[in-house]
Amino acid sequence: MLSVIKSKSVKDNTGSSWADKVLTSGSTYYSLAIPFFYSDGFTSLLVKTTASITITFEVSVDTENWYIPYDINATALNVVATALGADRWISFAPQIAGYIRFKVVANSDATTSLTLIHKKEKNKI
Repeated sequence: MLSVIKSKSVKDNTGSSWADKVLTSGSTYYSLAIPFFYSDGFTSLLVKTTASITITFEVSVDTENWYIPYDINATALNVVATALGADRWISFAPQIAGYIRFKVVANSDATTSLTLIHKKEKNKI
C-alpha cells in the first residue's frame, strides 16, 4: 500500500483557517475535527507563534465525545508542546484514532498558525 505526505492548514472550531489566528491570554481554543481513519500515524504539526502557547490533542470515534489518549500505565499521550514560544516543527503520534482535534491554550496574547502534515494511504485521500 502506498502512502503520501499531505499538509493542510488546521481550521479552528468556527471553520476558519488557523493562519495568523489572534489568541487571547488565558483562553482555550479548539480545532475542527480532523479525520484520521486513513492516517498511518506519522504526523507533524508546524506551529508558528509570536508568544507562549500549549498544544494538546484529543481523539474521538464520532466527533461528539472527545478523549485524552492514555497508555497502559495511565500516562497521558496527548501533549504536543508545552509553553511553546517560538516556531517549531513538532512530530507526534496519534495512533488509532478516528478523528483528532487540537486544543490550544494561550499562555499570553499570541498570533499563531497551525499546519498539519501527515502520512496517509494514497488511495484514501
